[in-house]
Amino acid sequence: TFNQFGIPIRAGTISRISGIPFHYYEERLFSPLKHLVYASHNYLSGDYEYRARHARVAQLVFRQVCTADEEVVSQFVRVLEGLDVGYSVDSEALSQIVKGHYLSSVLSTAEAGRKIYSRVRDLTNEAAFVDQQAAIFETQHGLGSLVLAEECIDKAHGNDPKNFSIIHTQAEIARKRANDVNEPILKEQLRRKTRERLSKLNRPNDKYSLSTLCKLHADELKDKVNEAQRGAELEYKSVILAEKIQDTENVLARAKQLFPNEPDFQQTEAKVHDILGNSKEAIDALEKAWRSKPKTPGVGIRLSKHYMHKGKSELAAKFLSEAQERFPDNKAVHQAFCSYYIHSG
Repeated sequence: TFNQFGIPIRAGTISRISGIPFHYYEERLFSPLKHLVYASHNYLSGDYEYRARHARVAQLVFRQVCTADEEVVSQFVRVLEGLDVGYSVDSEALSQIVKGHYLSSVLSTAEAGRKIYSRVRDLTNEAAFVDQQAAIFETQHGLGSLVLAEECIDKAHGNDPKNFSIIHTQAEIARKRANDVNEPILKEQLRRKTRERLSKLNRPNDKYSLSTLCKLHADELKDKVNEAQRGAELEYKSVILAEKIQDTENVLARAKQLFPNEPDFQQTEAKVHDILGNSKEAIDALEKAWRSKPKTPGVGIRLSKHYMHKGKSELAAKFLSEAQERFPDNKAVHQAFCSYYIHSG
């Protein structure tokens, strides 16, 4: 259970959890696990520690033994109850086991995860961390509840109001909830809450804050495209859509400039491409935005990519040439031209 996270387990912890007395270790622990488990002496704690030959081996054994949610919950609770978080390895083990991303990947039901978090809250003083992980679990699990996630993360914030990670999780949950509701007023309130949390962080160049901001713009852009496709007040909505496209392009361009190899921003850009590429109204708005001569080349590059994808290389070249004329020293334009020549042969 411990070793799948690459964390050793103390001799005292093994004895307390398994009930194996120290004088039986050779017979009942080492002999059955010969060449699979290795011992070492921790000179800081004065305790012996044991670890599997490889974390992957421990992970395979764990998943073969604990195949059902009930077995996973029972094993984790048994292990957690045997920890002494005064030791750093035990504290780290608790932190790894309760991580929302991990538990959402090994449990088939959300209720099983809730049982673990309910028990963990009684075993540790780290209430804010546990509630944050419970919130992340609810957002990541396919059967999780965003309403429960919001309740958990608000409790975490109440216990640790200055924790940047918790505030960012609040922002992400509010963003996801906005996509999950249909009422326009509630949707707008939740998106305003997302912005307020990001503003509270005051970290405009932080990777995680930027990621949430880019996703928020993509979410809003999708809604604006849908509104434009409904046709009412078309001219007004076209102007709003053009402005939203420019805002989204500007935020994405800044994110990619700061973190050029970050997959999260590439995925968001691909989502924006899908949103715009499937809508005639969006392309019309893009062209209108480009005619208004924006201060960055993102819209022109986006149009070029769209027409390349549609097989209209002359139009693609036209927008790239205009972008180069307006922004002759811009690296993104030069990269787009290279990509154009590569794909056009």
